Amino acid sequence: MKKSLLPLTFIAVILAIAITTLAGAPPQLGWSSLAAMGHPVRLAEELTEYFQENLSIRQTLQNLSLQLRLLGGNRELEGIFLANDGLIQNFSATTDTSVYQRNTQSLLEFVQTTRTPCALVLIPTACVIYQDQVPDYAPIEKTNQKLFIEETTKAFAGLATGVDVYTPLYDARDQYLYYRTDDNLTTQGGFVVYQTLAKRLGLTPKEEKDFALDNLGEQYYGPLYDQWGYGGVKPDVIIAWRYVSQVRAWQVDHWLRYENRTYYTLYPTEAIVEGEEINGILGGRSPKITITALGSGVKGSLLVLGDRITLSYLPFLAVHYQTITFADTSLLTDSEIQALNPEEYDQVLFSYGLDTYLNTSEPYRASAIGSTEE
Repeated sequence: MKKSLLPLTFIAVILAIAITTLAGAPPQLGWSSLAAMGHPVRLAEELTEYFQENLSIRQTLQNLSLQLRLLGGNRELEGIFLANDGLIQNFSATTDTSVYQRNTQSLLEFVQTTRTPCALVLIPTACVIYQDQVPDYAPIEKTNQKLFIEETTKAFAGLATGVDVYTPLYDARDQYLYYRTDDNLTTQGGFVVYQTLAKRLGLTPKEEKDFALDNLGEQYYGPLYDQWGYGGVKPDVIIAWRYVSQVRAWQVDHWLRYENRTYYTLYPTEAIVEGEEINGILGGRSPKITITALGSGVKGSLLVLGDRITLSYLPFLAVHYQTITFADTSLLTDSEIQALNPEEYDQVLFSYGLDTYLNTSEPYRASAIGSTEE
């Protein structure tokens, strides 16, 4: 009797799921589905797609799948690890060492030929700073990033200022330095980078008490969460660090080739849209962003060439300069990069996450600023 009840119970559960699904999402199978009634294979495909889109307990089943995987000790999905209530992306460098060697060589050649003082900062990834949270079986070489940053910055000794931010980030690893759902520094992490970078640039860094913290959004789910696709992850909080020690005003101009945007704050709430709360920092990414201090009395100009991780600390550097121009080399063409003239600035800073530096040619492309080559 028990053996016969088990399949009947299973069928009842399946029917209950189907009924609740149809009740919650009335049939919209369309004429194509009706026409498929005489074609079993085609009908099955139509129904499968329909229930995948409308299954009433879809998220519940996904969460159950996640729990089962966690119970089995599996905290990894396609190179993304679940650590506490956040996600950490695995990092691996290309085996083609010529990529980073060309990046370093081209930057060394540039700093030897330009008259403008230069600096280089390389930012480690979350998986090495939060290495204690990554599962022991994770295929991550946990010490390589520290060694690489040390050796690369030393290579610029006497030619440019090499800035090593690995140690300050690692020492502050109990803080909210990297987003839980985005492979990027939070503004807290940006502040840690800024304090070390400012000293190396000859500036006196501001302290935490000089800023007031405002919440720009508590429900940010970044690209890592989209890849993860399951629950168990806490959304990120986007925090603005507003400089309050002195009255300051800024203008932030975004160059977008065919249109421009202008904001009169470092943290424009009007740039925030659902799902892109991180745009509250400087207004988000653009090929070129110019930050101008209005009537502040500060002097100096800085040209920064880098990737998206750089935006995390630019609002802090803005306190020290009359103008900062940020060029995102991944969004600019070669000719647009060459058109940037380093001689028009007091300092040039190359700023890249280690993933970009080791795995792409963006630093090599950045070294072409001021070039007249076709």
